[in-house]
Amino acid sequence: MEKRNFTMVTFNTKAIARTDTTSVEGAIKNLSLNGVLMESPEEIPLETDTEVELEIFLDGIDIDFDAKVSLNLSAIVVRVEQKKMAVQFQMNKIDVDSLTHLRYIVAYNTGDHEAVIKQYYDYLDKRGEKSPKD
Repeated sequence: MEKRNFTMVTFNTKAIARTDTTSVEGAIKNLSLNGVLMESPEEIPLETDTEVELEIFLDGIDIDFDAKVSLNLSAIVVRVEQKKMAVQFQMNKIDVDSLTHLRYIVAYNTGDHEAVIKQYYDYLDKRGEKSPKD
């Protein structure tokens, strides 16, 4: 994950990472506009470079997995360590609503909305993509 380019914030909530054959339930420990660190009570049976659909529940820590408010993000597993995994979002596959919620979560937890927006625009510029500010 590009830790130096994106502010990572502590954010504790439940999540599920799914592939076509596996589902891993756990908790998000921190997140950025680029990815998350997720912990699971069980060993994570995924490999690096595996594509996952990550569902992050926004109703709070003490919810069940039937919560209705969630972010749905495509991601790639970039690190697995027994009961932890780091995933990087596939930015080109994030829908506008999920990106907006993610941006607000990071901005709220840092208290610096301007810096979070700048990080996102800088990321797009590095990739050679046109940002909304253009």
